[in-house]
Amino acid sequence: MNAPRVLFVCYGGGHVQMALPVARALRDEGIAEPVILGLTTAAQAVRDAGLPLLQFKDLLEAGDTKARAWGERLLAMMSGAVIDPAESVAYLGLSFQELVDDLGETEALRTYREKGRHAFLPVRALARAIRRVGPAAVVATTSPRAEHAAFIAARRAGIPSLCIVDSFLQDEAKRLGAAGYADRWCVFNEAVRNVLAAAGAQASHIACTGNPAFDVLHDPQVIEAGRRLRESRGWSGRTVVLVPVQRFQQWHPVIGRWDGGDLPQRVEASVRDWVLGHEEALLCLRPRPGEGDAGIEEGPRVVRAAAPEWALAPLLHAVDIVVTVSSTVGIEGHLAGARVVQVLGTPFDASSPWLEFGIADRAVHLQDLHGALDALRALPRRSGAGTPGAATPQIVRVLRELLP
Repeated sequence: MNAPRVLFVCYGGGHVQMALPVARALRDEGIAEPVILGLTTAAQAVRDAGLPLLQFKDLLEAGDTKARAWGERLLAMMSGAVIDPAESVAYLGLSFQELVDDLGETEALRTYREKGRHAFLPVRALARAIRRVGPAAVVATTSPRAEHAAFIAARRAGIPSLCIVDSFLQDEAKRLGAAGYADRWCVFNEAVRNVLAAAGAQASHIACTGNPAFDVLHDPQVIEAGRRLRESRGWSGRTVVLVPVQRFQQWHPVIGRWDGGDLPQRVEASVRDWVLGHEEALLCLRPRPGEGDAGIEEGPRVVRAAAPEWALAPLLHAVDIVVTVSSTVGIEGHLAGARVVQVLGTPFDASSPWLEFGIADRAVHLQDLHGALDALRALPRRSGAGTPGAATPQIVRVLRELLP
């Protein structure tokens, strides 16, 4: 008997990184045959992982002349580099044609001008993908548009679905928790579970599994590498503070101009001052991958911990405290056992309540940062007992309940 198929639908970035470990585990354990509808930049990640890839351009049919024409027209309106023009034509064309079919051409154009791709909900295109793959279950993350459409199409086809929730839910909880949205949900922790249940999802169908993209942090070899790093650098007995470098724009898409965009730089300066005032303390500044040294000035107790020379996962097991405004390195630091300080004062505070969700040990404004560091330096690293452990096997167990 052939293994059942599971259709994954995901956009790029963190979304595909959540899907890949689960898809790989299904294949490697012989549980199911995964097929991934890799949207936009997710396609290359799927290819690199050696997993079966499906794209929107594979869904085009001979009769889609109008959709192709719309796709070419919309692609011509775009600025910037296009990685795969054929895929863009198919994605734009099939998605926009559904708008035309539902609203008429005039209203579809007006809606697209107003909302751009956020106007898309290509349910019929996702129904094609389901017919093409013939899955026993559908898995997607939390993105709107095609991922949301996948859940609608699966429900209409009578196919069970699983939603993997990346981290926290604020604005999206109502959409994701709506009756019938998915059959199962896998969430980051108990706090997220409570938010989703309050939004309408059936509590017994929500599992606290963590995020598969962060599973490397629970690898015993990575933990040991962190111990060796701390020992080899002579950090034993020191308070090692990690600050992931962030750079904000002065303009925010929701609130417009924001004059506090230099907050990350002020955080870096404040932590540097605190470290210089404590002889046993040491500061690691980590620029984002691909950003070079980001203007970082090293010193006797200031280290530039840049990739690829410094792998992030072992580093997080070697430091004591992570200080950040909103970098996901803070979430990863929490999972690795470091103490976490979130610095408040941005338009994103309400959507990233790290203290409320059990991620931050302290959430403070900049003027209170030194006090928070003084309090946390006296505390040991967390044992990790409060985190759910590796997410992938837990999600696989939930998914097996949906398979025949």
